[in-house]
Amino acid sequence: MKDNVIVLIHQKLNQIYTQAESTYHELKKEGYSISYGYYNQNYIKINGKQVLQKYPIPIITIEGIGDIGFNLDEVFFEFFIDRNEIKKIDLKALIEEYRLEIYGGKNCLIDFYTPPQTEHDVIKQVLSSSEETIGIAVYIQDLNIKSTYLHLCQLLKL
Repeated sequence: MKDNVIVLIHQKLNQIYTQAESTYHELKKEGYSISYGYYNQNYIKINGKQVLQKYPIPIITIEGIGDIGFNLDEVFFEFFIDRNEIKKIDLKALIEEYRLEIYGGKNCLIDFYTPPQTEHDVIKQVLSSSEETIGIAVYIQDLNIKSTYLHLCQLLKL
């Protein structure tokens, strides 16, 4: 591998890990019960396909709420809610404001949301499914992670 490629990979990984550590310390100061670790076996979308990450990425887990993951190309927030809670969240705002996925909690291959579906379509699909838990993943590329996280918690009524 050429030295310039190694330098680019090194710089990118340090940027990701520094951002994750900084976010962890910010949230810890706020009094959240959180943990921080490095986990592999996640997925990243490359050229339109989900590809397994054998390498670890930093993930912050906020107890009882969800995860914040730091991927090569973006930050993701992952929440799991009871299927009946889908009626209580501000799903319309989530769909309008963020790039997201809504999927089965047990069978993550069940996709409940594909743009341009409306919140009514999603609610109908979720409630007619046999999934007891629903996963919601939100993806961002901006660096204002803490305020985005707090906004998502508000929309999800967490």
